[in-house]
Amino acid sequence: MVSGPQSEPHSNRLFVLALGLLVGFVIGFVVLLSRIPVGMSSSDITASQVSPNAVSNRFQFYSLLPEQTIAQEEKVEQKEKEAAVREVVPAAKVIPPATRVVPGSVQSLTARSLAAESYAEIPPANIGRESYFLQAGNYLNAEDAEKSRAALLLLGMEAFIVARGESNGTIGHRVRIGPFYDQARINSAKERLKRNGINYKLIRVTG
Repeated sequence: MVSGPQSEPHSNRLFVLALGLLVGFVIGFVVLLSRIPVGMSSSDITASQVSPNAVSNRFQFYSLLPEQTIAQEEKVEQKEKEAAVREVVPAAKVIPPATRVVPGSVQSLTARSLAAESYAEIPPANIGRESYFLQAGNYLNAEDAEKSRAALLLLGMEAFIVARGESNGTIGHRVRIGPFYDQARINSAKERLKRNGINYKLIRVTG
């Protein structure tokens, strides 16, 4: 009869302990639910668990794709520029030996080479051998010398221009024909100049 009142407080303590555990479980569950974003599906949770390597590879693919596109566009632009340059630059003209600026074999003629050849020095004579030139005029004006050279070319004579300083400080543009290495060719050129009323002077160059 004495033990009855002592067991009743013990049972009350167990009930309070169980109730506290239940309340703590409910509170923890509510807190857990509050941390999950609203509208997040199971597929989203699965995607968040994808390995970091897969995400890194996918990022590299999307970052490299624009670079490859830019490189291809640059190649296309470069090809278009090269094609435009080829269209703008005219093809080099090839003229026969009879109409060349200076004696020699046929070669490609451009504006740059024409300017260089028009005012080239006299071709050197062979070593130990004399060469001769017929000078058909000496002009202070380069345009006048060019006209004289063009007239000689129309006659089939290979003429060129030599620009040299004169003693008075001016620059003379000498129109010359040659070189000649034998008397027969010299005489033939002289006769052609005389027939066309062109004055000349014989120039000798020793090797």
